[in-house]
Amino acid sequence: MIDWESVACESATLEIGRTALTFGGEQIEQISRILQAYVDSGGQLAATGENLFLRSDSLKLCHIAERIGVMLDGDTPPGWMNGEDLDTTTTDDLTALPAMVNRLNQLARPARSDPRSTRLAAS
Repeated sequence: MIDWESVACESATLEIGRTALTFGGEQIEQISRILQAYVDSGGQLAATGENLFLRSDSLKLCHIAERIGVMLDGDTPPGWMNGEDLDTTTTDDLTALPAMVNRLNQLARPARSDPRSTRLAAS
């Protein structure tokens, strides 16, 4: 199930991409099956190419920004940050971000020339 209200201004394709990635565990075949089930149920995939998992990238950036906000403002962190070393986690996430974006872009490459294909290329 997808909470469409949480999508905000993102496209449905980017949200189903994030959902497929989350439940597919970065396993190409599982992600492809989830995307195909979405299409078979009447969903439409916009031509996003390598940007299919962009919502995952943007959520990571949002979490980084929230941590920085807590550190700078001295506010009480929300529950999901409890127990984290905010400096270390933020530094680690910022350091890992370029590799994460690259990995997800490579994972999102369609296997066929049709950029709306639900089949992903094996890396």
